[in-house]
Amino acid sequence: MTDERFMALVADRIRGVRKSRGRSQWDMQDFGFNYRYYQMIESGTVNLTLKTLNRLANAFAVSAVEFIPPEALLRPGKTRQHR
Repeated sequence: MTDERFMALVADRIRGVRKSRGRSQWDMQDFGFNYRYYQMIESGTVNLTLKTLNRLANAFAVSAVEFIPPEALLRPGKTRQHR
């Protein structure tokens, strides 16, 4: 997986969590995020730090792991085994 693909998938998951919470991008200012910066997060153009991922997780009351796409947790060439 390329870095760009990974960043886009993380951005999609962040957007999905935000929408599932009924929040707008504008609302993220209540959690200390600049509106324009938050837009860049969701566009996948920002290389997020762990600190920012943690702030997002706290804002949404989820684990930061929620933002990592499942396919990124698998090693290349490996497939998930279902039990």
